Amino acid sequence: MHARQGEGEICGAGGIETGGKARLRCELPSRPQSMTWPQITYEKHIMTTGIEKPAEDPFRIALSEMILGLEEDYGFSRGEAYLFLGQVLEAQCTQFVNPTFSYVA
Repeated sequence: MHARQGEGEICGAGGIETGGKARLRCELPSRPQSMTWPQITYEKHIMTTGIEKPAEDPFRIALSEMILGLEEDYGFSRGEAYLFLGQVLEAQCTQFVNPTFSYVA
């Protein structure tokens, strides 16, 4: 576990390691058929991920997966989903240290 780590995990020595216990509960509901990457829901958030290289590709993946989810799960048109995300999207690089990069949107 990391007690603290800067956003994006920019180097292999970036996290302060610590021991600990975590309890997780996961359910595997059906995902929108057009999505190929995981969709994570948690109380007030819907999240998508992307892992790829170069660094800009995982953001594109997470964004396109979010648009697909909004279309299929919430009835948005593609254009509406894109405009909506332009107002409310939160996205960040979650890992920049390995050969591939990851984003969560």
